[in-house]
Amino acid sequence: MCLKPKILYLLLLLTGLWSCLGTELDRLAFVEVLTTKPRIEGLGKVTLLGEIKGLDLGQLNEYGFLYTTLNDNPKLNVANVQTIKLGTLSNNQPIQSPLLNLPPDGGTYYVRAYALYEGREIYGQVLSFSFEFAVLNEVNTFINGNQAIVQGSISGLSNLRDVLLERGHIVSTDSSQLRFDTLLKAPNYRLARKKGRVNDDGPFLDTLNDLPFNTRFYSRTYAITAARTIVYGKKTVAFDVRDGWRRIPGPGTSANEAVGFNAGGRGYFSMGCPDQLCDESTGLIMDLHTFTPPVTDTSKGAWKKGDNFLPFAARQKGVAFSIGEQAFVGLGQISITGLGLDYYAGIWRFDPASNAGQGAWTRMDNFPGVARSGACAFVIGSKAYVGSGERYDEIDNDLVYFDDFYEFNPQAARGSQWKAIAALPFRSPSTGLTSRDGRSGAVAFAIGNNGYVATGRFASTLLKDCWRYNPQTNAWSLMQDLPNEAGVRYNATGFSLRNRGFISGGEGFNSAFYRDLWEFNPSAGLQGAWEKRANFPGLPRSSAYAFTVGERAFVGGGNNILIENNQLVSRVFNDFYTYVPRNN
Repeated sequence: MCLKPKILYLLLLLTGLWSCLGTELDRLAFVEVLTTKPRIEGLGKVTLLGEIKGLDLGQLNEYGFLYTTLNDNPKLNVANVQTIKLGTLSNNQPIQSPLLNLPPDGGTYYVRAYALYEGREIYGQVLSFSFEFAVLNEVNTFINGNQAIVQGSISGLSNLRDVLLERGHIVSTDSSQLRFDTLLKAPNYRLARKKGRVNDDGPFLDTLNDLPFNTRFYSRTYAITAARTIVYGKKTVAFDVRDGWRRIPGPGTSANEAVGFNAGGRGYFSMGCPDQLCDESTGLIMDLHTFTPPVTDTSKGAWKKGDNFLPFAARQKGVAFSIGEQAFVGLGQISITGLGLDYYAGIWRFDPASNAGQGAWTRMDNFPGVARSGACAFVIGSKAYVGSGERYDEIDNDLVYFDDFYEFNPQAARGSQWKAIAALPFRSPSTGLTSRDGRSGAVAFAIGNNGYVATGRFASTLLKDCWRYNPQTNAWSLMQDLPNEAGVRYNATGFSLRNRGFISGGEGFNSAFYRDLWEFNPSAGLQGAWEKRANFPGLPRSSAYAFTVGERAFVGGGNNILIENNQLVSRVFNDFYTYVPRNN
């Protein structure tokens, strides 16, 4: 067969080109770049692996690795793709490069080997790896007063055969400041650190103390690797420190059935018994202890035992209340060996600004009812309301309980400072019937323009009812009983803060002592409502003294019957606590 001249000429031309370029084309066709599985060496440490094949002639202009976390197809000169250049290469061989100080919680890394040959880019396949390490922030946070226990956990550390130098929590009221580089700018920040080498997975706990009440916090876990890389937890956990108690230094005096009051921006306590016997032989408390309250949720305040002794006879189970910048103390009883009980009706005014700031006492009109102990009092405006209580009747050999109540006006002329008001009703917890039986050991507090009296006892009947007194109508109205969960009680502690009333502690049947705290909201429904709050942190007790200064309550002393060495032992306390209620 004869080929036409044009076709023959074309074949000759192609043959010549092949003879000139064949060698170069062969070399390009067989240079191969392989990416092999990266070898993880520890936290943030990996060795990248690959191989160059088919490089029989010539030299690679450049070779190395590409990696990124943002692109599953990394290439040269692409944004957010990191390049590791390893130089030139003139023979086939495995290639590798260590990669250190990577964020071990950086997610998935994409890596590939590459080479440049005669201006041409040659890529290996894309592989991925991750350290599978995490510092986790657990959602559950345990709150106890102004203490928080935050939880974290370490995952993936044991598989990496590496160690941590430190782990912990960063806590602040600003969720955007939970990093070491911004920590000093963060408000109310806390750093809970656990130093020491850790080489295993698992949970860890951090305790944060003295946190401000009524505050929302944000928590974030962190860990520091052996290479001093900081790894942060991905999530931020929020928790609230609401109401709560904390123990602060007390006056150093045990006190049972004492009274507490505030005057002139300070708190005071006096009277009562230093032990359970509580008679004149043990020396009842006669000196006045003064407390300068803390100004923050983390400060402690200070007690001072004053030289201003009481100008009247020592006593227990008295009554105290404050009107304006002055306080009033009176009533009560004393046990005299061989003579029995003696009761008092006197009322004394304490003015802390008098006597060059040392305070002075002034006699007021006597309480107009029968002298008694175990009474209660509340203050509305410039007047106090005092009533209830008990007295031992030596003729009938029994306790008499009172329901009479009186209004006290310290601005009135001497001889006219008291007047009788409506008697306090009584509601039986078993029958629900209302009667005129009296009570003792009740708690009283005022909210707005009304006063409230709750709990107490009448003989062997313990109470949980609550009554509101309206001075405009001179009438008592039945409010919501203390809940069944709270039970009946007497000699509890009562106070009011932020338009709420509070009852804590007390004694129930069979010498059961309480440490719970109940908040009364008079605006909830027609009869108000009770809600449980943070338990008193000390031992259960009754007959504690209490006072409020500003928006904090302070509670101390009291008594309990404890089991020690299989015996019942009466205990009088000297510990002291402050309570901050929730914001309404």
